[in-house]
Amino acid sequence: MNIPMDRLTQDERISVVRQLNEQGFFKLKGAVQYAAKQLFCSTASIYRYLNELKNEAAD
Repeated sequence: MNIPMDRLTQDERISVVRQLNEQGFFKLKGAVQYAAKQLFCSTASIYRYLNELKNEAAD
């Protein structure tokens, strides 16, 4: 993506989180905090996105 991270929409952030999750990024210590900082959102948002992705996979 060539869009600055602070300009991403929520759907675009979820897409980034999905890609990172598929690559196992969130298995690393401190990954949620790092992703939140880079995506200009809260850690609670990252956890919410991960939960949404988990619920999608369960359907």
